[in-house]
Amino acid sequence: MIEDRPKYAQAFAHTFVQDHLEKPLFGKPHMKRGAFWGACAYGFQQCGLLGRLFTGNSRPFIYAMSAEKGEEERVLEFLDSGVSARVLPYLVTGPTFHELVQYWQKEKLNSSDSGLVFFEKYAPNKLSADEAMKPMYLWSMYGAYLGLKYPEAIINLYETTYKPVDSREWEQAYKFGVVSTPTQEVFSVGELTNEIRQSFYEFCSEWYPELMPVLFQD
Repeated sequence: MIEDRPKYAQAFAHTFVQDHLEKPLFGKPHMKRGAFWGACAYGFQQCGLLGRLFTGNSRPFIYAMSAEKGEEERVLEFLDSGVSARVLPYLVTGPTFHELVQYWQKEKLNSSDSGLVFFEKYAPNKLSADEAMKPMYLWSMYGAYLGLKYPEAIINLYETTYKPVDSREWEQAYKFGVVSTPTQEVFSVGELTNEIRQSFYEFCSEWYPELMPVLFQD
C-alpha cells in the first residue's frame, strides 16, 4: 500500500531543481546540462553526508528517505546493486562528487548502449524540471546508501572535492560547466552535515513523527 506521505529524497530533489531552474521570459523553465550534473553531485554529496549519521538505523532512515512501508529491504538491495555498479568502481580514481556522477555516464557512452548514446548526443542541452529531478533523486539515494554502508568513502570524496584549487583553473571549470559556482566555496564537513541534518530533522518531525525517537535520540 502506497502511503500518502512524501519521501525526503524526492522532496529534496524537487525543491533543489525548482529553486535552480532558469525561467526565461519566453519558453519553459529548464535546467542546463552542466547545472543538471551539478545538481546530481550536490544531491549525492548532501544525502551521503546524511547517510553517515544513520549507519545503525538503515531501515527507518531508508523508509523516510524513499521506501514504502515493508519495502525497506528491497530498496536497500536495489541501492546496493546500483552503488556497486555505478559508484564503487570509480572511487579508486579519487574523484570529486561531480566527477563521480559523470564517470559512469561517460563509460556507458563508450559502450554499445545505443539508447544512452542517442540521449547524450541528440537530447537538448536544456532539461525540464521532471527530466532533471528524477536522476537527481536517484543519485541522492545512491549517496545516502554509500554514506550508510561506506561512511569513510563520503569523507574521502569531500576532501577531494573541497581541496583548494587554483583560481584560474576554477574559472575555466566554471566556464565549461564542470563546477556550478564562479569561485570556490569551501565548507567544513560539520557545516554541510548540520545543514542537511537540520533539513531532514524538520521533514521527519512534520511527516514521520513516529521515527523521531529512533532517528534522533540526542
